[in-house]
Amino acid sequence: MECCCYLTAVRFDKKDKHRALATEFVGNYIKQIVGNEVLLNNVFVDNAVMQDLYLFYFAMNYIEEGSDKSLKSLQVLALEGMVEYCTNSSNKLKMTKELKEIQKLINEGTIEQSIENSALIISA
Repeated sequence: MECCCYLTAVRFDKKDKHRALATEFVGNYIKQIVGNEVLLNNVFVDNAVMQDLYLFYFAMNYIEEGSDKSLKSLQVLALEGMVEYCTNSSNKLKMTKELKEIQKLINEGTIEQSIENSALIISA
């Protein structure tokens, strides 16, 4: 949880060595706990930074909510966290085309349905 809080509370800096270590730790944790099933189809495939950010928020919500939430609900919470993080300009990560589309689905209230129907396949 400390790693997730650090990674989501400080602005993005690719030269931050603590960020690199925390990223590796969170990635290994998620792989051990839930495997790759947390990833979304064809989303953030070519953007490691966004994939990592998604995993940070997924892990944080998984730790907080545990088995009380479904996989889809945890994925939605992770995407909502990403949107919030990237819309804050002080975090130095811009909204990607994919994330803007996800934000639109969140605002429409159809994000969980899109994940459930595997419709969350967005071309870059």
